[in-house]
Amino acid sequence: MRHESEHVALGAGDTGDVVLRAQANDNLAAASGDNNGGTATLLAQNSGQVQIAGTLLVDTSASAAGLGGFDAFGGQSTVAAQSGGLVDISGDVTLSANGVGGDADGALGIIDGGVGNGGTANVEADDGTILFGGSLALDAQGFGGRGASAFGGGPGDTGGSGGGGSALLNALQGGSISVVGLTSLSASGTGGDGGSGGDGVAGLAQVFATDTAAISLADVTGFARGTGANGSAANGIGGSGEGGRVFILTEGIGDISLTGSATLDAIASGGDGQSGGDATGGEAGVYAMFGTIAVDGSVQLSADAIGGDATVGFGGNGGNALGGTAYVQADGSEEEGASLTIAGDATMLASGRGGVGGAGDGGAIAAGSGGSGTGGTYQGTPGSGGAFAIAGRDTGELSIGGETILVANGFGGAGGTGGTGQAGGTGGAGTGGTAQAGTFAGQGSGALGDGQAIYDALILEANGTGGAGGAGTSGLGLGGAGTGGLAAVFANGSLVSAGDITTLADGLGGNGSTGGNGTGGASGFGVVGGTLIADTLASSAHGDGGTGSTGNGGDGTGGEASLNVDGSATVAAVNFASNGRGGGSSTGNGGVGRGGLAAIGVVAGAEFNATGDVDLTSYADGGAGEIGGDAFAGTASVEVGDEATASLAAVFLAASAEGGDGNQLGGEALGGSAQIVLSGGNLTASGPVNILASGSGGRGQSGGSGGDGYGGIAGVIVSRGDAGFDQSLAIVADGEGGDANGPGGDGGDGYGGAAVLLVQGDALRAASMSVQGTLDMFVSGAGGDGGAGDGDQNAAGAGGTGRGGRNDFASLVDSG
Repeated sequence: MRHESEHVALGAGDTGDVVLRAQANDNLAAASGDNNGGTATLLAQNSGQVQIAGTLLVDTSASAAGLGGFDAFGGQSTVAAQSGGLVDISGDVTLSANGVGGDADGALGIIDGGVGNGGTANVEADDGTILFGGSLALDAQGFGGRGASAFGGGPGDTGGSGGGGSALLNALQGGSISVVGLTSLSASGTGGDGGSGGDGVAGLAQVFATDTAAISLADVTGFARGTGANGSAANGIGGSGEGGRVFILTEGIGDISLTGSATLDAIASGGDGQSGGDATGGEAGVYAMFGTIAVDGSVQLSADAIGGDATVGFGGNGGNALGGTAYVQADGSEEEGASLTIAGDATMLASGRGGVGGAGDGGAIAAGSGGSGTGGTYQGTPGSGGAFAIAGRDTGELSIGGETILVANGFGGAGGTGGTGQAGGTGGAGTGGTAQAGTFAGQGSGALGDGQAIYDALILEANGTGGAGGAGTSGLGLGGAGTGGLAAVFANGSLVSAGDITTLADGLGGNGSTGGNGTGGASGFGVVGGTLIADTLASSAHGDGGTGSTGNGGDGTGGEASLNVDGSATVAAVNFASNGRGGGSSTGNGGVGRGGLAAIGVVAGAEFNATGDVDLTSYADGGAGEIGGDAFAGTASVEVGDEATASLAAVFLAASAEGGDGNQLGGEALGGSAQIVLSGGNLTASGPVNILASGSGGRGQSGGSGGDGYGGIAGVIVSRGDAGFDQSLAIVADGEGGDANGPGGDGGDGYGGAAVLLVQGDALRAASMSVQGTLDMFVSGAGGDGGAGDGDQNAAGAGGTGRGGRNDFASLVDSG
């Protein structure tokens, strides 16, 4: 049905309501074949006008309900104003183009559900004007029909797939659209239940303005969910879920304004079954490629993925999950600007959570493993994954007045429960994705550098958490590995300004019979020819091993928490940690702990100012167990390059290690490297400076001996340049053996490390260092205490040996 005219007033009785239908089937029992919705268009063009005093419904949905297993495809529902035309509707407006697949019909021998795909629901102003005085709903959803198992039939059947269509609100070529009430767009796809669940694949939901067009809205909700259906057969698989795309987008010099908030959802969910269905998150974004977007309220964008659980039968694995892409972004180029302003909070979610593994049967079928969960991960192309709040470096302008939260975590699913006499299933791996804020290259060459990203508080998460091993009468399953991703803020050739900024990329191993390993990712800040202004910078890249019940604890390895300045950075304080902690064990050995890298680097010609404390730690802690886990500290450093300057307050650098306690033997500990290094630059510290690289052996429990402790390397090296310390300077690289707390054990040995103070110039530039307060350098070695005798079979243990380390001071004005 198509209506076009110069001046038309449409109404029905006293209400003024209008209904346009071009549906397929609508429960017609005699229909045969697949069902396709038709086309229904309300069009005002060539300066014509359509006015409706009441509501409008345009429906081209297709339904195969009552038709065994037939497919259904939504049609095309359109309201358009073109070439000066006007559409003015006072009430609520609904455009539907849904597709509903038919259920199976056992009497006809049809066991599979039919496909249901959404069509197109489109409101478009192309050099025309559209005014809606109420709400607007655009529905282009797809629903798969149910398979025979949903009605007690089967086996061998599959639910129909559901595919989302296109829900579009477009303003083109100077057109304008105004909606007074809520604007909702739905292009979700939902599979039908069956022996195996049908897949759910979402479509496109879009608000788009380009070429001087304008859209004015209140609140906006957009849905492009992909939901896999459940499989009920003993060998049935849950349907996969794939999120679609949901955008608010401007190009050219288009303009979109919201007086309310925006909630956009491209979540994917796998269905449950004997094995859980996989899930892949979609794409949810507010994106000013060029032009202007202003949101007076808040923005929440979700592209999470949730794997299905293995709930039917025995031994299935949980579904895997990969987060999608959630972003707010203002690009711009040298020729055209882009502006995105959000007055309230902005939350972007792109996490992945694996499904739970299936149970064991107590016989030949073991418990299933948890699914892997991976946060959305950037793969080098736009939309390939992650959570972002970014602006182009040339003319992109992003401003967020409230709190900005970016989350791309990965959670492994728990292992299944073991049957009688069985262990639980293995926990799934959890891997963090990509969370990024600041400025980036965008559409320009970098020649202007007028872009900016302005935030209040800013939090970025890209943690990876391994799934727990499942429970079982014969013990837990293995814990899953947890690996951190990338959580970073970049100032690329332009300005980034914020309050407190927190970046997290921790890796946490799951608990189990043997703990899963935990490995930290990359967390921190990069200033690449730009300017960073912020309050506190806090970054974490911990690696924590999971706890082992009967086996060993998992190893924990720290990642990288760093700030690299190639430009200018001014902050209130810095707190970076890349610690590694081995997991403990009740009857096995403790896991190894390895510190990572916690660092500030100021490259040649750059400038860094911190008005408050600077704390950088790379600790290592071994896990407790029968034999304590060893600990190897990492690196904590401040490096200042040629002609660069660093102005700091108090400084605390620590790369210390502590071995895990052990019933038989405490773990060894080796201090790492904690240093301030100048290579032709200048550094001043107005507060006290403490630099530690100590090692403390773990304690021996229950008659075990203490572990040995070795100091690392701590110091200040000035290789050309000037270092000034206005208060005290303490450099510590002690080694301490662990005590033997039980009867008869020996104390561990302690060996001091190296405390270094080196001032060395050359023929081109001298080097200098001044300390206005006290200077302390400690490299002692202390043996641990031996255990006391028990007055019976165990004599008192021997105390550990202590050996001091190196304490070096050198000043060489001219090394040539």
